[in-house]
Amino acid sequence: MEQAAKNLKSLEMLASTDSGYRQLEQESESEKNQFKFLTLLTQGKYQELDALMMENPHLIDTVSSKAIFLLNILLRGQKIIPMHISIRKPAPALIDDLSYALIELYQNMHKLFEIAEIDFYQQLEVLPNLAIYFSDYLLKNVILREQSDRQDLLNKTKAIIFDDTKFADLVDENLRAQQYRLQALYYRRLGQDEAAEQAIAHYSENFQAGTSYHLEKLHTEFACPSQEVLPQLGKIYQEVDAIQSEVLVQSGIYRDTCFYYQCTDCCKRDFPTVSLTEFLHIKNNLSKAELEKFKTRAQAIQDEHIKEFGEPMKIVDQTTSSKENPHEFKFTCPFLNEADQCEIHSDRPLACRSFGLATINNQDVQACKFYLNQYQANSSHRAERIVYDSRETTAMIGGSNKLLAQEHGFKNMKQPVGTLVAWLCLNSKS
Repeated sequence: MEQAAKNLKSLEMLASTDSGYRQLEQESESEKNQFKFLTLLTQGKYQELDALMMENPHLIDTVSSKAIFLLNILLRGQKIIPMHISIRKPAPALIDDLSYALIELYQNMHKLFEIAEIDFYQQLEVLPNLAIYFSDYLLKNVILREQSDRQDLLNKTKAIIFDDTKFADLVDENLRAQQYRLQALYYRRLGQDEAAEQAIAHYSENFQAGTSYHLEKLHTEFACPSQEVLPQLGKIYQEVDAIQSEVLVQSGIYRDTCFYYQCTDCCKRDFPTVSLTEFLHIKNNLSKAELEKFKTRAQAIQDEHIKEFGEPMKIVDQTTSSKENPHEFKFTCPFLNEADQCEIHSDRPLACRSFGLATINNQDVQACKFYLNQYQANSSHRAERIVYDSRETTAMIGGSNKLLAQEHGFKNMKQPVGTLVAWLCLNSKS
């Protein structure tokens, strides 16, 4: 709404009657109306909202406002009828968009406000696509319920997603195929991976996946002040692992994908870049003998680097243009043993934990072909890619790193980072 207002102000100076002013004005007015609707809905003023909408049906001019209208009907204990959707037979695309928007609105309301539980399965006659979106919502959020409620919800969802009649009338093959994707998610919730993979195989046979996607992000809730990050980093990692486990279930990614495909490419291609905070955590959890063993491995790699480029890999300030591996030297992580197993797996850095499953910029997910193939195979027709949003955790570690830089001899650096080789070979008190 702010941007629309700015655009309006700039267009006021144009003389052309075809400037787009009217369209922007209408969009701005629509946003104002929607904000008014949401305010009444969140305040629980259902009757007042109903009266406003019934008196001004022309204000219900977007899918979002229509979703508010429908949710308000349900919160008042009434059922949706065809007339609430459209006076004419609605287009299948509208039914799908409206069903999606309705569940998305309901989910957001549940997160932020106390609203009544709604059984959207009771509305399938009017909005059959709710069989997809409400099932998806229940299966993804069942983990948040009390243990005693989980099985009831799973049984309720099972009754729908294993009933072919609930999907037979959906308008195209990609929509009908969602039944198999939901069955796979159901089996993953039960820990039945083989049955889940069989369901995904059926899904792949009936679903044409696109190449575009958008991110659906899961967040960690653990937070602590910068000075407490290092002593609490183990706990932070546990929280990250819990979120990542949920990402695995919801996205359909194989557990321990690197192990499943027996792939160690990342561990042999200068990955990851490690902060001072994370290195100190690793170092503090190693015995003296272990640390010496890893230092010996690292020094051999460093010697090769010096031989080839005439200088060692260094610790650099991440806030500058300096690169921790400017020559893009390829080497095997010193913590990877001869059997290609990580010897510090429980204390591995955030980048190792989040690769393939997370976003660091709210736009992309860093992943190799093994992850991307699985994402595509499990994606819905709306191409959601479930990821862990690592920005909060990265910011916490960054705050700690800045403090520790002063304490450990990096007074001219705001964010000291380096390869694990550089850290292990560093001759300093840190």
